[in-house]
Amino acid sequence: MTILDPAESPPSLARAIAQRTRGRPQAHATRLMSPSDFGEILKPFVFLDLIDHEGAPFDGGLHPHSGIATLSYVVEGAVSYIDPDNVKGTLPAFGVEWMQAGRGMWHGGGLDQAGRTRGVQLWIALPPQLELGPTVSIYQSPQEVPEDGPARVLLGSSGDASSAIESPSPINYLAVRLKTGERWRYQPPAGHTVLWTAITSGVVSVPDELWHGDLAAFEPSSRAVEFGALTDAEFVLGSAVPHEHDLVVGHSSVHTSPDALRDAEAHIASIGKRMEPTRGPVPEEMIFRIESRFDHLAAVRLRQRLMVEETPRTILDFSHVESLDDAALPFLTVILTLLLRKGREVFLRGLRGHQLRVLEHLGIEVAAGGSAKIVEWDEASF
Repeated sequence: MTILDPAESPPSLARAIAQRTRGRPQAHATRLMSPSDFGEILKPFVFLDLIDHEGAPFDGGLHPHSGIATLSYVVEGAVSYIDPDNVKGTLPAFGVEWMQAGRGMWHGGGLDQAGRTRGVQLWIALPPQLELGPTVSIYQSPQEVPEDGPARVLLGSSGDASSAIESPSPINYLAVRLKTGERWRYQPPAGHTVLWTAITSGVVSVPDELWHGDLAAFEPSSRAVEFGALTDAEFVLGSAVPHEHDLVVGHSSVHTSPDALRDAEAHIASIGKRMEPTRGPVPEEMIFRIESRFDHLAAVRLRQRLMVEETPRTILDFSHVESLDDAALPFLTVILTLLLRKGREVFLRGLRGHQLRVLEHLGIEVAAGGSAKIVEWDEASF
């Protein structure tokens, strides 16, 4: 896996791109992969966020995970972190954070400096023998990340270079930088039939052109892929033996079975209760902005998140939803009923007239200002 001289590179049939995407913008990142789309065909790779933020620093706060490992890689700027042992630090450019959640943990972080910050965060599904295991936290400085020519080895190996991080399954994850006109060839190890790349800057040819912000999933095979830099370019690349298990998804968790998910979520909740004295005062108001598609699965995730929160006033903003299934409204009704019976104030934004009428029919009335309440039916009206 070295830079190739164009004059010496033998002709070969290109490995085809099966699917490609530019993902969905979120608050401070673009989500290129999730279990409901590319994560299902590329598992064990299940989430990928491309971070490209310019502006003031911010604190992302504490949040839980289970059943997965996250690998964060900074390309430009710096990010802050709080690990499961409440140790705080800063991850500089070209540093790596590895967090293997196992049965469950809480961690946090944010952008550490004003200006531009670029990076990628990858979530990897853990196999059954590790998904309810212990938490592992590893931080690597730029000098500790091994290199093989233009490739930095974030996980697995390339050439004679191997990451010190123990991979949960057979996986290679590389960050590559090429100058204009350079070519580089990646030959996956035996059994690594899963292969994808995401472009973090510039333009490359594979031979299809891929631009900054593109994610491409290659057809399943063991054939090599050759990258040609049409400009100065940076990209990450992942290959793996397929994850032969279901993806059972919670709000911040991915497991192989519903039983494992329930066990881990109970463990996460117990950790959260122990942390309460150090988490500071509960905010008076929390706004949940629902984006993309709101369906049954999205409703389940929303419920799991809301049950952890203890904010007295909750605002559910549906103004930016691309698609809201009417079939999900009964599940939303259950969520609203649970919150209201706990004595919490709930306000809804962005729902349309017929959706509000369906909610009222199901037992939730929404006032003109968005305030929700349980309908108290008069028995005489039946």
